[in-house]
Amino acid sequence: MRLPRLPFIIATIASSLLCGPFARAFDLSNGLMYAVPAPNGAPSLDGSDKGWDLSGAEPVWMSNQLAKDLHGSLALNYDDNNLYVYAKIHLAGKKMVNPHGPADPYWVGDCVELRLCSDPALKYPLNNNDPVMHTSPQVCHISFWKDTNDGKGYIGIQYGGMHGGSQGKAFNPSGSTVVFTETDNEYVMQAVLPWSSLNVPGGKNPFKPGSRMTTIFGVHWATGGWFFAVNAV
Repeated sequence: MRLPRLPFIIATIASSLLCGPFARAFDLSNGLMYAVPAPNGAPSLDGSDKGWDLSGAEPVWMSNQLAKDLHGSLALNYDDNNLYVYAKIHLAGKKMVNPHGPADPYWVGDCVELRLCSDPALKYPLNNNDPVMHTSPQVCHISFWKDTNDGKGYIGIQYGGMHGGSQGKAFNPSGSTVVFTETDNEYVMQAVLPWSSLNVPGGKNPFKPGSRMTTIFGVHWATGGWFFAVNAV
């Protein structure tokens, strides 16, 4: 039986650029991004769209001047046990660059970030000045990247706070999976995040159909000494 759609908040608000001028991203989703039930159980992790419902996918890009080279598409699927994350990112005529392991500054390189709150009791909008933001282990800062030195994929989760870490951290937690499939000028990132890895009590999807989960996506590009990051909240 097909599960009802579950909307997640995702309104594109800003982009940031290191080593260059400020650029702004765009909101095409009118404040809402839809996380769609996985249509046939766990979707594929082979770079194809098989098993994914991408009807709720949202585009993301830098400014108009940079959109041709720096753009992508982001999507969320889910079931009772897992949150599934999909990203297709344009590479602007280069290979992925992120020569970092978990002990290194892995955020400086090609990667995808997802910050979310898995506790329905913490209502939107969240306020980073609220102490519960830093004490709740269900406020998660998640990074997905591939160490381009050895090809190993990583999921890093920091718990507590928008930047995470005050409530501990985990790398490649039990049950999680991430696969990067790289082709000419783009990569596809596909990941499985058990709800249990997001510290949901009982490890089951805590959101009822029609409810909202506060979420921030981030995409980082490393291109020829420049580092670009675009965030959507």
